[in-house]
Amino acid sequence: MAICSRYSDITLISIDTDSDAVDSVRNSYPKDKCIHYLQVGNIITIDTILKKNNINKVHGILADLGLRTEQILESKRGFTFQYDEPLLMTMSKDLDNVPFTAEDIV
Repeated sequence: MAICSRYSDITLISIDTDSDAVDSVRNSYPKDKCIHYLQVGNIITIDTILKKNNINKVHGILADLGLRTEQILESKRGFTFQYDEPLLMTMSKDLDNVPFTAEDIV
């Protein structure tokens, strides 16, 4: 990863609500001294994730808050109208851990 090459004394942590996205990063970038794959989570809970992993200080946060095409087109997430399925609009595939869906709101 280019940022690790340029800044050798940093640590990058992968946190994403989509387990497929975390797996994609794991498969694309071998774990080295710069990149650490913590867990599937939400940026909202970053303080809890950092405490759990004994990280007391950060110098910056680089957040990718966008979507991947696969997330929108994939069945079972409820973003696409191409399948006859509930309106979920969630990154999680584990609906037991989702407190509510877009269908509940609408």
